[in-house]
Amino acid sequence: MYTETPKTAQSLRSLKVPEVVIDILKKWKRLQNEQREMTGDKWTDADRVFTKWNGEPMHRDCPRRYFITFCKRTGMRYVSCHSMRHLNATLLINAGVDVKTVQTCLGHSSPTTTMKVYLHTFQSAQAAASEAVASALSFSPKSDAGENTSLKVS
Repeated sequence: MYTETPKTAQSLRSLKVPEVVIDILKKWKRLQNEQREMTGDKWTDADRVFTKWNGEPMHRDCPRRYFITFCKRTGMRYVSCHSMRHLNATLLINAGVDVKTVQTCLGHSSPTTTMKVYLHTFQSAQAAASEAVASALSFSPKSDAGENTSLKVS
């Protein structure tokens, strides 16, 4: 388990998370404080969000194993934690978030890196955006008088 600073200055970043996530983390902190009180002097303050029952750092593979068990129990398809990173990037891109913001969220050193890794996703999002514009516009047919086709915005 490594607890050192990230390899680059850009890797150290702050991200805005939805209020619902903050609420869940606050509830978790209250539960963890209750666990700390019940454990008493056996509690080890490891400065971690997720710990063993006694506050010690959990094994680095524990979240993955829990997620595998969760997926089996719920019938969800298992994907790796790294796949979740790709899902996050894809959702940001499909939501129309600009490449610079996606790059910052992912901690890539440059937007070029983000574009290279997610080129297909950006292309798909661009095609979807073009289709959205096209569906918002409709062309009325030529009149019998031979007038030019006019553009009508719906």
